Amino acid sequence: APSSLILANNYLPLNGALCANGVLSMKFLLPVLIILFTGCASTTKSSQSLNWSGNIAYEQLKYEVAKDYYESAIELAKNSNDKEYQSIAMYGLAKTEGRLCNFSQAEYLLKESIQIRNELFDTGNAKITQNIFELGRIYIAQEKWDFAFIQYNKAIPMLEKFDMETLDPIGLSNLLKEYYQVLEQTFTEKAHSINLKIGELRKNNPNEKARYISNLYSKDCT
Repeated sequence: APSSLILANNYLPLNGALCANGVLSMKFLLPVLIILFTGCASTTKSSQSLNWSGNIAYEQLKYEVAKDYYESAIELAKNSNDKEYQSIAMYGLAKTEGRLCNFSQAEYLLKESIQIRNELFDTGNAKITQNIFELGRIYIAQEKWDFAFIQYNKAIPMLEKFDMETLDPIGLSNLLKEYYQVLEQTFTEKAHSINLKIGELRKNNPNEKARYISNLYSKDCT
């Protein structure tokens, strides 16, 4: 599944996506790629390029390799006081730790990245919504339902400003399905209305496919 930011890489300008957390698509023409990588190259040998390499390794399921890139990106970002990429690389590293079932470490990294992002404006490369959802998913993996509820309850209302119901109704329905899973364990009355909304979105958009794809974490990493 894409390592894209929640509503960031699906909708951000292409150059930002590639230099941050985007996943390269083969549909782009070579001249465009050259221009884009030239843009990234202006800050090469930096946390940006290392983070990009981490994203590639993550997409290839090479999680230990991804960890090395993200950790190097975080170190460089700290050294250069680049809060933006410190938070972005922490997000990538947290997801990687989650895929390795290192949930406590993933939780710590996401909390740290959220704290940093709280001091920054959302940008085309990163939005705090992604970090909050991801922390919720880490809590789901650990069956910490009350903590997961808090994160989803924060993140779901944030989606309104992205007009996701219009731009990506099936992606929204998938996120609501995650929320529904949490509500079943914590707030069953509200779960019913969310389930109805999921059905409405899918019924009204029968030919749509999700642009944003989210994946919960496996509890079995053996």
